[in-house]
Amino acid sequence: MKQLSSEFKELMILGDKMIPEALKELHAKLDHIRKIIHAGGVPPHDTATTLLAQTGQKVISYAEEARLIETGAAKKIVRAGKYQQNLANADPNLVGSIKEVYKHEAGFPDLMKYTVADKATGVTYYPGIAAASGPIKNEILHGETLFRAFGPGGMTHGTEVGTSNAIGAFWGRGKPPKNAAEWRRLCAVLDEWNRNGWLSMVHIPENVKIPACTSVVSEQFSKKIAGQYLPGGAKQAVVEAFFEKQVKDITNQLYLKGGGKATLPNGVVIEVRQSGWKGINGKIGYGKTAIPGAGVVERLGVTERQSKAVTQVAQAAVKLENSN
Repeated sequence: MKQLSSEFKELMILGDKMIPEALKELHAKLDHIRKIIHAGGVPPHDTATTLLAQTGQKVISYAEEARLIETGAAKKIVRAGKYQQNLANADPNLVGSIKEVYKHEAGFPDLMKYTVADKATGVTYYPGIAAASGPIKNEILHGETLFRAFGPGGMTHGTEVGTSNAIGAFWGRGKPPKNAAEWRRLCAVLDEWNRNGWLSMVHIPENVKIPACTSVVSEQFSKKIAGQYLPGGAKQAVVEAFFEKQVKDITNQLYLKGGGKATLPNGVVIEVRQSGWKGINGKIGYGKTAIPGAGVVERLGVTERQSKAVTQVAQAAVKLENSN
């Protein structure tokens, strides 16, 4: 009841200062309270859009619609879409959220082997978990084609982008996309990661079994190049079997001679060719909601929202200790 009372007081203050704009916030708050009541007083899991906005000074909002502050004016920015990133915080207290979507099995890639520390928040998370939206399956692949886009580095919107690799952990499943827009959007490959130009493909015959972690690609917000949002939704596979030196050497040889095909002793066919796509860099995923020069825009599903959850766990532990 104290929590509900506090929420209503906050609504009254917002109503006095921000009418009519505050009406949207009012609706969101009431809906949040309704969910708490229906959940028996326990705050439900929040799937609202959460973004990080940086314009020299970090501004964080946990509201239903995040806003990016630029020159003193609040402007709406892109919403999180259908394929939201999985919660992937590496804190032991939050491992439960990961177990809901992924469990490592012997013989398959371990997506919890590597962690990344987010510089803006200090939160450590598993990038392999966050790169997926929804369940991640341990699956044996056979009789299908995998692809990767890669190419030399260069400059995009004044930001240096490094060289991308023909062989890596993440692969698209099926035939390569027909154009750059389809590749960028569905595979959610940000401009700051990959300038493309080439495709490497692996054709797996029926009799060859390749262990993989399969999932749906999650959405991505740009960090280094402001204003880009890619929705995701394509099918992907994490594979470690192609990291063998023999595969890397053959792929590199095909690239250096301008493309071609080669068959490995086990029957797997490696193919390298130019993508032939136009308008690859600096053009896709910059919609009317993007604000040029606004700094960094990043979804908080992996960082801020999980950091907030860690704080809540710590506070609960302190309260329990004090009560004892």
